[in-house]
Amino acid sequence: MKHLSLISDYQKNVTRLINDLDVATFQKMIVILDKAYRHQQLILVIGNGGSAATAAHLACDLAKTVRSRNHHSPMVPGFRAISLPDNVPTLTAWANDFAYDRAFEQEVINLGQKGDVLIAISSSGNSPNILRAVKAAREKGLVTLGISGFGGGKLARLCDQDLVFNHHEYGPVEDMQLVVCHLITAIFQKKLATGQQ
Repeated sequence: MKHLSLISDYQKNVTRLINDLDVATFQKMIVILDKAYRHQQLILVIGNGGSAATAAHLACDLAKTVRSRNHHSPMVPGFRAISLPDNVPTLTAWANDFAYDRAFEQEVINLGQKGDVLIAISSSGNSPNILRAVKAAREKGLVTLGISGFGGGKLARLCDQDLVFNHHEYGPVEDMQLVVCHLITAIFQKKLATGQQ
């Protein structure tokens, strides 16, 4: 088959990236999210394109899926989490009236409070609208977490914690961003189901 080498290379790249996961940084991110959950802080998630889809997926999992083992205790809440790219009317209003580069920034200014968490998902780590949002979040006292590829870009230097996947193809990087989201979800599913703090 023509595509066997492509499949093999893709498998190797994803396997390498999984094995290279920076567990120490990931654990620091879990501690930050655990504190945010216990204090009912808001989790804001941002991204563009495929990363916007991952942002929506993560916000959904934090709000709902982490609760899926808690049917016996329906009053145990999930995270207070929202994906800013999902709010299309607000996003396009800011983009149209100001600039697309400022759309997430302005939503962070409106919604974010000190102690809240901004999770920025960016393959390149250099998207201007993501960087502006992170800067605004830091000015407002939010904790900033990044999940990036391509060596981390400027995002890695801006965030309090940035999980960097050192690869320069979008597919494997975006796969790893979703792996991280599913790992976060699995950890908090277990924490909430067992009452761990």
